[in-house]
Amino acid sequence: MFNLDHITVLELFNLKDENKVKAYMNLEAAFDKNRIHLHADFVNRKPSQLGLLSYGQVASLKKYFANPKYETIYKAFDMVFKVKQSTFNGADVVDFLYSLRWLKQEINKIVEREIKMFAGDLDPVLEEAGINRLTMFGELNSLKELGKQFGIRPKEIADWSYNEVFSLLLHDKVQAEVQKRYNELKYGTTNQA
Repeated sequence: MFNLDHITVLELFNLKDENKVKAYMNLEAAFDKNRIHLHADFVNRKPSQLGLLSYGQVASLKKYFANPKYETIYKAFDMVFKVKQSTFNGADVVDFLYSLRWLKQEINKIVEREIKMFAGDLDPVLEEAGINRLTMFGELNSLKELGKQFGIRPKEIADWSYNEVFSLLLHDKVQAEVQKRYNELKYGTTNQA
């Protein structure tokens, strides 16, 4: 199906022929299309569980894959697989593509879970007040709120495990929804259109 040389990761990133780069990237995409079982190991190294990485590290992973290039992909692999740059550069391209696809899927699962859990109807009054302007600060908004709750700096919260911070944020969201509904039931609807 694919007639590609087994090159190294560094050779892949140094390819000048765009058609060859596309051919290798098509190989990565074929893993999904052909339902090839993806493995998480990279150069015989088990990955860190993403949920056990710090919240800040997971935020970095999401940013790295939003604008992937050699430096950011290497940083992601170092973070997840604890791999030295020389080992990363010399790894077989197929092993890399399997692990890259797996890592992308894991990051997508996190993003989809966040969207599903934190999606909700935006209060029109907050929208009118300009709450959307805060989106430029990304995760800092959540870290700042949790920092206030615990009396610590946002950076310290960013060092907590992703799973712990996610659970706290989800708890706060559910608690706020319950409180809002309680107020509506007890005092009547407050958002009159």
